[in-house]
Amino acid sequence: MRKKKKLPHPTHRTKQKRDEEFSRDAAEGMSSRELATKFDLGQSSIGIKRKQLARQIEKEVRSRLGTVSLKSLDNLVSLAFGAESEQVRYVATKDLLDRAGFKASELSKLEIEDTRSRTPVEIEEEMRERFGRDVADMIMGKARVINGTTAGVAASQPAGDTLSPTVSTPASSELN
Repeated sequence: MRKKKKLPHPTHRTKQKRDEEFSRDAAEGMSSRELATKFDLGQSSIGIKRKQLARQIEKEVRSRLGTVSLKSLDNLVSLAFGAESEQVRYVATKDLLDRAGFKASELSKLEIEDTRSRTPVEIEEEMRERFGRDVADMIMGKARVINGTTAGVAASQPAGDTLSPTVSTPASSELN
């Protein structure tokens, strides 16, 4: 009589192959009870085994990504300074700056506390000094650009009403 060949029991497999099979079965949704039966483990050991293998997998992934990330960074720098497309250079440069911690949205958050007390007239004068009369008047709503020229609104305002916004109706000659 011929003996049947026995298949090796899971405990006879090499640890690495067994761990790989455990990870694959767990990832495919096998229950803890099924894993315990298949791998001859207590159900309480299954949770511990899952955590151990998860840490090993994470360690391996981080190791591989560490190698790849250096190559990726070199590629990004090459694109930022050597790509033919201006759009590609812009995106790569922006990404490098973002990763270095220089995000535009964070840099533009500038808080200014002005403790000086100034009158509206003083503020208007400072704006005219800094930006020029035409630009300051447009910022304050006292002038508009119509057909490429600045049309003043100040003439239609009552005297002394310096910061209140007004609506200007251009003369018919300005519309043509």
